[in-house]
Amino acid sequence: MVHEYNDPGCRRRSRLNLSGYLLHSTVNGPGTRAVVWVQGCPIRCKGCFNQASWPFSPAHIVPAEELATRILAADGIDGVTFSGGEPFAQAGPLADVAERVIDAGLTVVTYSVDTFKQRTSSRDPDYRRPLAVTDLLSSGPFRACLAGWAPDCGSANQQV
Repeated sequence: MVHEYNDPGCRRRSRLNLSGYLLHSTVNGPGTRAVVWVQGCPIRCKGCFNQASWPFSPAHIVPAEELATRILAADGIDGVTFSGGEPFAQAGPLADVAERVIDAGLTVVTYSVDTFKQRTSSRDPDYRRPLAVTDLLSSGPFRACLAGWAPDCGSANQQV
């Protein structure tokens, strides 16, 4: 399913549709991190705590270059965490940000509802770009019946 913010035109312009972002967090991955929540999720897991991020309607459109600059200007962070929505629904622009972050010596954590196998078997080359620069990937759909404390996961079925 191609959405307006992941169509070829938006890839050339490299813009992200964000639900929000935070420049300093200590609960969304190891250390102190910037956190980016993308807008839009085709999976819509039952029991998801972030249902406001499901619609693909425009929320906050931000050029990838501008977002990367904001993240890199944040003092005292160890990296960035991408969450959602589904980050891979905007894989190309997300990779543009992630590549700048990695080049600056910071780390990248990505939370995705798709499985690692789904990501690596995709024919869309943009799906592989964020994987190549992700230091920690938490993948798999959220399952409310398996929710509980699992490091770096929302439910026990997810893989790191």
